[in-house]
Amino acid sequence: MYKAKDLNFIRKEIEKFIGFRILFRAKKGRRKTNLKEGIIENAYGNVFVVQVSDKTREAPEKMSFSYADVLTNAVEITVCH
Repeated sequence: MYKAKDLNFIRKEIEKFIGFRILFRAKKGRRKTNLKEGIIENAYGNVFVVQVSDKTREAPEKMSFSYADVLTNAVEITVCH
């Protein structure tokens, strides 16, 4: 079971980087991962939203992840300064 302290720590760390460009790797299932680039748009109580930079699409794509995804390494984030 996850501790609330761990999730709160992750949420506070992600809130620090709202508006920053990130690289993230999201696991989709068996040996499938997505490596994408985006900007952390907002952080809410249980999830955070990333606007994905994709030049092949006309409309920007948004993806949301829970803080538990980060805690369990289902999503790995690297901040680009």
